[in-house]
Amino acid sequence: MKGPRAFDMTVTDESMYNPEEPRSFASGDYIYVDPDAGISHESIILVKLDNGNLAFRQLVVEPDGKAMFKAINPAWQEAPFEAQRETEIGGVVIGKTLP
Repeated sequence: MKGPRAFDMTVTDESMYNPEEPRSFASGDYIYVDPDAGISHESIILVKLDNGNLAFRQLVVEPDGKAMFKAINPAWQEAPFEAQRETEIGGVVIGKTLP
């Protein structure tokens, strides 16, 4: 169930594409993001980067409690990055449809 502030957007890259994963998002897919949904380990979230761009990544909480954002595409060259106190979360991906 999506909340009243939920919105949709189009995936623009292959960072979250991995057909071996149960949740995989290809360029051109439509994702539904809910800013009010709960966030937990392995949630797929929309995050605002330092440069102002938006990215969606998987949240991974390591055993020491450190929160990291990572792409699920094993061929993606960007390294996982650590969540900072000021990291702005745009919402949780709650679904997708194909174009």
